[in-house]
Amino acid sequence: MSTKIILDCDPGIDDALAITFAHGHPDVDLIGITTVAGNVSLDKTTRNALAVTEFVGADTIPVTPGSSVPLVRRALHAEQVHGETGLGGAVLPEPGRKPRDGHAIDYIIDTIGAAPGEITLVATGPMTNIALAVRREPLLATWVKDFVIMGGSSGRGNVTPAAEFNIWADPEAAAVVFDAGWNVRMIGLDVTLRALATPPVRERMREFGKLGADLLLPALAQYRDSAGDDPAVHDVCAVVSVAHPSVFGYTSAAVEVETAGRLTAGMTVTSFETDAPNAAVATSIAASDFWDIVLATYGDVATEMSEPRKLASGGDELSGAGPGGVRQQRRLGALGQRLVPFDGLFRDLDQVGVPPALTVAPGGAQPGRPRAAPHGQAARDRHDRHVGRRVIGAHQPLEASGGQRRFQFPHCLSGVHRQAAGR
Repeated sequence: MSTKIILDCDPGIDDALAITFAHGHPDVDLIGITTVAGNVSLDKTTRNALAVTEFVGADTIPVTPGSSVPLVRRALHAEQVHGETGLGGAVLPEPGRKPRDGHAIDYIIDTIGAAPGEITLVATGPMTNIALAVRREPLLATWVKDFVIMGGSSGRGNVTPAAEFNIWADPEAAAVVFDAGWNVRMIGLDVTLRALATPPVRERMREFGKLGADLLLPALAQYRDSAGDDPAVHDVCAVVSVAHPSVFGYTSAAVEVETAGRLTAGMTVTSFETDAPNAAVATSIAASDFWDIVLATYGDVATEMSEPRKLASGGDELSGAGPGGVRQQRRLGALGQRLVPFDGLFRDLDQVGVPPALTVAPGGAQPGRPRAAPHGQAARDRHDRHVGRRVIGAHQPLEASGGQRRFQFPHCLSGVHRQAAGR
């Protein structure tokens, strides 16, 4: 079963790549994005989140803006790393939709509070939104399924010798977050600096059509993340850790954030010898496995972007396919091919009118919809992952033709019925 996540981010090149991965991986259900100022200003991070989601076909995912400044310090951005727009050399079309009304901290509290224990919160920017949310509602720390950050380091930093950027940008917020009573899964520089987009990796990205040519490659080409030529895709690591936890090795630790040091502000002071851990710090990464997973997922997204949203046999366009629609059609079509030939499956139901290649138009069942989310704007369960359980669900006889009985299936299969009945 997929893991529902809310991604709190500051796009940012590596955030954009993380959004793309989260959208494309079948074991991640990206139900919402919240934005914070960080790599660039809040208006730009929000615009970039909207532009990337539209570009990759994830335009039903709500984007809610959050904090434009740190808790107590002046805002410091990283245009020198991510470029003036925040997306390096990638130039995406202006988004055609607007961000969701309201503030990120309310969206986080309300959505996770409506489904306690079901949603993983992933933060890949400064922790300002998270700190404000957990201050307003301390129970948030008990409601999340898991809490993952990209940030910090048990060793040296990358923006100063002591501090990693996301923690350094708002150390007071990070201190609140680490002291909130949950176990922070910290995906920091210890592992992310080993997730490098090397020339062979970038060469494989050339196979991904528009996704590679318009987003991945031009963004990475102007990503001034390190002194070397191979940028680290830090934020992607945090989302991969949700989909494939075994890619990383973790060590329990007590982590405190330095807020007062003149030279060390933002340092994540990490003690691995402790009886009171508050974090699981990623200390190892299987880099080859990491890239195999990431590139396979980008390949799925690229394929989806290149395919028209049509039913397999050329029928009506999938008006409600939503993100992941083409990918889900292929999966459920394969499921139908396996199920229908089974002699006993429909024997008692006389369902001989079902076509042998069962291609499903997702968009009907939405069992993953968060309950009572704010303003009725919770994201759809884009994967419709429970549709498979409804293939032989309730139905109504519709008509008999040529000795075969045809049925009106539940909403999610209505496209199949239109095709089978010639409508």
